Amino acid sequence: MALRPYSVSLEEELYLRNPYFPHVESYISKVTTAGQLTLPKKIRKALGLGGPDYVEVALVGRTAVIRRLREDDEFLEAISKKVKKTGLTRARMQELLDEVKKDAWKKRYREAVR
Repeated sequence: MALRPYSVSLEEELYLRNPYFPHVESYISKVTTAGQLTLPKKIRKALGLGGPDYVEVALVGRTAVIRRLREDDEFLEAISKKVKKTGLTRARMQELLDEVKKDAWKKRYREAVR
């Protein structure tokens, strides 16, 4: 590393060495021993992450890309509202799902045996 004529903090040095500079705003976060990472507040705000949200983490080469699964949230919320209007109970919904799973497994293994 070349010597600099002035003192540079670690944060500034890492920012200056960012290969995407100046096109990407980046932040430094620590990964815990459990593999957990805290997203900086500015990133959470930009992605609209609040309470119990889900994100997708994709590996692109040696880069991780994080995106919020907003579309799925809206889709599931719309289904939930329609189900509540019909009066369908959680127990009945589970029965229906169990029947569909059972039929799907039968069909799958019947076709696999042929």
